[in-house]
Amino acid sequence: VDDRAVVDIVNRGFYHPDPDSPDQHDGDVKVSEAGHYYRTSPVFRTDAPAHRWLAETVFVGLARPDGDDVVVIRMYAVR
Repeated sequence: VDDRAVVDIVNRGFYHPDPDSPDQHDGDVKVSEAGHYYRTSPVFRTDAPAHRWLAETVFVGLARPDGDDVVVIRMYAVR
């Protein structure tokens, strides 16, 4: 649904090659790739009431490369 709300995202992360990092899965979804340590911590800012919960929640993410120009990020809310 496009409600025209503005949501600013700052997604800081850390990446380094790590031969000891295994593939990781969340169910059937591959969330990280062997040999890569790739973590993110996005912060959301918005004044839109419908999306305020994003700014009031701490998130962490696992990421993996998907080709040369794409990174896939799986985000989790910390409760």
